[in-house]
Amino acid sequence: MRLYFSALICLALGALSGASVAPERPLMVEPAPPVPLAGQTLYADHCASCHGDDLGGAVNWRTPNADGSRKPRPLNVLGTAWRRPDADLIAYTKLGSAGIFGDESPGSGAMPAFQGVLSDAEIGAVLDYIKSTWPEGVRAAQQRLNR
Repeated sequence: MRLYFSALICLALGALSGASVAPERPLMVEPAPPVPLAGQTLYADHCASCHGDDLGGAVNWRTPNADGSRKPRPLNVLGTAWRRPDADLIAYTKLGSAGIFGDESPGSGAMPAFQGVLSDAEIGAVLDYIKSTWPEGVRAAQQRLNR
């Protein structure tokens, strides 16, 4: 009983002094990373016209074009970019679909090559911006592909 009474007094004194008796609780939802501004600007200038301002891809992106080519896919979590390691994303951005699949590959897209248009650092900034829009779990899954 004496121990119970002593603990009760300590709690009361702590409350009166303004001290917190409850431990800090960690955030339940991880905050989003800051948006890389340079990458966002480059995305708007070079990518949004095909992939959308919201990274949502072309309208009806799942339906192929009349010639069988693919429409620009989303770069958000609805697309497949997060399922590729950085090296693949960088190569595809630099070389475009023709550089990766060849000019006549059925089902390839019309992704232009950005080698000579964007520097390696600029391509990296765009990819950082795109990744910053993905939820933490998706970013972590994509990062594991880079190991």
